[in-house]
Amino acid sequence: LALAMSRAHIGICELELHSGSIRLTEIERLLFDLDPQPKFTIDDLFIRILPEDQAATKQALNDAIQTRSEYRAEFRIRKRDGSIAWILGKGSALYDEEGHALKVFG
Repeated sequence: LALAMSRAHIGICELELHSGSIRLTEIERLLFDLDPQPKFTIDDLFIRILPEDQAATKQALNDAIQTRSEYRAEFRIRKRDGSIAWILGKGSALYDEEGHALKVFG
């Protein structure tokens, strides 16, 4: 499975909504052109997203959480070498018994 995901450039991430912390697979780190730093947050993610794509990306995430639907957003990031890469983010939230969103997996 890991080989297939690597070849297809598919990464997996887990966003902890309470803390804003994001856990990424190695493939996801490569896609986002990240150093192997142990900590990565939602704020770190949005710093990498081009300013003109940030609002729509945040809105798509918030809408998906509020409507309990799939998150889907296409956005561009700036890599360390200055190049631009397109990312397709998809995922869904996990909710507690009271209906509060806890995490987003994608």
